[in-house]
Amino acid sequence: MVSNVGSSKGSQHFDKITSIVTKEVSELMKCEIVDEEAQMSVLMELHSILTAGYLMEVSIYKRMPNLKNMSTCDGAPFLIIETAKRQQTIDPETTLCVDLNFKQQYKLGRPTHVYSEFFGGLPSVFVGSISLLHSTVDIASDFMKQSFTEKDMFIPPWRTSSCIKTSYDFTTNKSIYKVPVSVQSSSSDSESSSD
Repeated sequence: MVSNVGSSKGSQHFDKITSIVTKEVSELMKCEIVDEEAQMSVLMELHSILTAGYLMEVSIYKRMPNLKNMSTCDGAPFLIIETAKRQQTIDPETTLCVDLNFKQQYKLGRPTHVYSEFFGGLPSVFVGSISLLHSTVDIASDFMKQSFTEKDMFIPPWRTSSCIKTSYDFTTNKSIYKVPVSVQSSSSDSESSSD
C-alpha cells in the first residue's frame, strides 16, 4: 500500500526519516481514505507528529483545481518534508514527498491488459524522495502513453510526465499552494511546569 524506497545516495539519515514517515503513514492509513478532506486530516496529523516529535521542516501543499484538464488528482494534498537544512535550492535526494493520492492519478477508463497489471502494482500511497518520485512518474507515464497509443486514443496533456511532475513543484508552480497549518504550542506543558 505504501511505497518506501530509500535515497539513491544511501544516506542513513534520509533512510531513517523515510522509515519513520512510512511507519507513521501506515498507522494513520489503517482505515480507508476516500476523500480529500480525509486525506487532509491524515496529513495534518502527520504534520503535527513530525514537527513535534522529530523537529522536521514539514509543509502541506495542495493542488489547485484546474477545470481545463479535469485531472483526478486536482485538489489532492501532499506533504513535503525537508530532511536536510535547506540551502539555496531544494535537494531532490533529501526532500521527501508523501502523496496519499498517488495511484489514483494513473487510473485509466479503458486500459490495456499490460497497463492494468502495471496499475495493480502501483502503491496507493507514495513515500519517497523527490528524485524517486520523478523516476516513478516517468515510468508510470511511459506505461500510460503506451496504453493510450495501443487503444488509438489521444493522450491528454495532463497525463504527460512533465505535467504530472509539475503538479509537485511546490517551489515555483502557482497551481499549488501551501496549506497554512497551525501547530499547537506546548503552552499547557509550560503552565503545568510552573505549578
